[in-house]
Amino acid sequence: MIKNEKQYKMAKVKLDKWLQTQKQLQEGASAGQPDWIIEEQAFGIEQQIKQLQTEIAEYELTESGQRDLPDPTLVLDIPFLLIRWRIACRLTQKDLATRLGLHENQIQKYERENYGCASLETISRVANVMQQVLMEQKTASNSMQHSRLPASALAEKVQSRWFGRSKVMGFNGSREILMDAEETFYREM
Repeated sequence: MIKNEKQYKMAKVKLDKWLQTQKQLQEGASAGQPDWIIEEQAFGIEQQIKQLQTEIAEYELTESGQRDLPDPTLVLDIPFLLIRWRIACRLTQKDLATRLGLHENQIQKYERENYGCASLETISRVANVMQQVLMEQKTASNSMQHSRLPASALAEKVQSRWFGRSKVMGFNGSREILMDAEETFYREM
C-alpha cells in the first residue's frame, strides 16, 4: 500500500523501470537463454507491473476522493466486535488465550479495558484467531452435513443399534418419531 506522496512517486518510477524491462525482454534481450527462463522472467515482471499499477490506481482514487471509505469511527467498535465474535465463536476467554499463547488474565484485562491496552498487532492476532475459528466451524458444519444419513437410514440405525433393546428400554417408537427427532437434532446444531 502506498502511504504518502513520496512512495507514490517512487512507485511510478519503479513501474516505468519494470515496463522498460518488460519491453527489453519482449525485444529479445534475453536471447540465448532457455525458453522456460524467459517465460519465468516475463511472468515475474508482469506480476510486479500488475501490483504497482494496482497500488498506484488505489492511491490515486483515494487521493482524488473517488474511493468510498468506511466511517473512521468504525475503529471505536472494534473492541465490542472482538468480544462479540469471541462469544459467537463459543470461545471462553481461556480458549482465546490458549489459541493466542497468552494467559487468561491477559484476555480478561484486554476485554475489561476494551482492548485499549492492546497493541494493533495483538488486536490483529485476535481477529485472525476469530477468522480461523469461524473457518473451522464452517468446515465442521459442512462435513457434518455431507456425512448426514438420509432420515430413514438414521431412523433404522437408531432403532437397531442405539435402541437395539427397545423392549428392555421401553421404546417402541415408530420410524416417524425417529425421523422427527433426527430433523430436530440437526436443526439445533
